[in-house]
Amino acid sequence: MARVAHQKDPKTWVRAAEIIRTHDDRIRFTWWGPAADGFELDEIQGSLSSDIQFAGSSKSPGEVLEAADVLFHSAVSEAQSIGLLEAASIGIPIVCSLRVSETLPASVPRTTFAGGDAESAATALLAVLAHYPDRCEDARLAAPVVRKDFSISRTTDAYENLLSEVTGARQ
Repeated sequence: MARVAHQKDPKTWVRAAEIIRTHDDRIRFTWWGPAADGFELDEIQGSLSSDIQFAGSSKSPGEVLEAADVLFHSAVSEAQSIGLLEAASIGIPIVCSLRVSETLPASVPRTTFAGGDAESAATALLAVLAHYPDRCEDARLAAPVVRKDFSISRTTDAYENLLSEVTGARQ
């Protein structure tokens, strides 16, 4: 779940998905999110099977995330991904690059790959799939800590408290 942009490395996502599907053609990949302005999605999407798709925006991102089995975040780097934190807060296994992993709290379980390397990403995804019940359990057990400390609602509460402190201090 992210906008489709060069920064998110959709070509690595597609290539890793294609590699995975050579191992198990029952696995489907769906990228939810709008294409960034100026991004030519047709270049990537043209020859894809229906089991690897860019679905566009969703009016219910929470429902999309809850329906996911794994969050595969293909970006090489990221300042801080709210989508990853939200996935972690509901117990979804995460696969992300080493550099993106460095932005996550230690409490978030994840499987990493070398950014920009589709083979490495596919290997990480296959590792999660090979131990899927264990990876789900790890993610499920970590979710309450992530929810408590890093969810959007927690962040909103923190901003509201800060706003109250700032406006209260000025009165």
